[in-house]
Amino acid sequence: MLLAQFLLAEQAQRQLERGGKFEDLNQVSRPTELIRGYSSLYSQARIDALDALDNIAEMSDADDLKSKLLFSVVVLAFRYAQNQARDIRNKIKQILQLSDDKSSIVLEETIEKYLRTTIQKYDVGKINFEVENQLWTTLYDYPRLKSCQELLKYINSACRTAWGLANQTPPYYIEFQTTKYDKQIHERFHTSDNESETIIEYIWPCLIDGRDRACVAKGVVITDERYLLVSKPQSS
Repeated sequence: MLLAQFLLAEQAQRQLERGGKFEDLNQVSRPTELIRGYSSLYSQARIDALDALDNIAEMSDADDLKSKLLFSVVVLAFRYAQNQARDIRNKIKQILQLSDDKSSIVLEETIEKYLRTTIQKYDVGKINFEVENQLWTTLYDYPRLKSCQELLKYINSACRTAWGLANQTPPYYIEFQTTKYDKQIHERFHTSDNESETIIEYIWPCLIDGRDRACVAKGVVITDERYLLVSKPQSS
């Protein structure tokens, strides 16, 4: 019933949204708020989680592991959020037997709007479960992670943020494969060699707008040319 009411209410707005960077200023789920939330994950929630991990004895001195753990949470959150968003759309298309005709296209556009405007109400519990299950399986030697409340809060925030960004049209996505430093999309972590353009590690992924592939939140990276010198095989 809720979806049906929404479909009717949205008919008058479809043309306004089509083809433009429409943003509903009355919604907390608008892109600017989601981007701000993604940035605060790094600047606030990540720091709180790091501090909490310091209190776990077996992780107190494992700085590299802690950093990789929190990075992995974001990567996994986006992966499972994107998978779930795609599954929902595919199931709706299958159930309603949508085709390429005009009425189907109009309905798909309205469903997209519905998913965008209800992201704050959506239960991300399944995404949370998938992320946590992957982490606990990989880090089975650290059972106390399961009871670290700040880490659990961080995971939930990452999943909620990823879900919101994955349901924009087109979706926002993260990038962490580029190996050369670019000041337009990267910031150097404080341990970096500032003279080097070689990225040896991502501390935080770049956030990319799927509409024009613009970077809307810079990734944080470590650059160090010496890594290549150390890892380069010696010639005989």
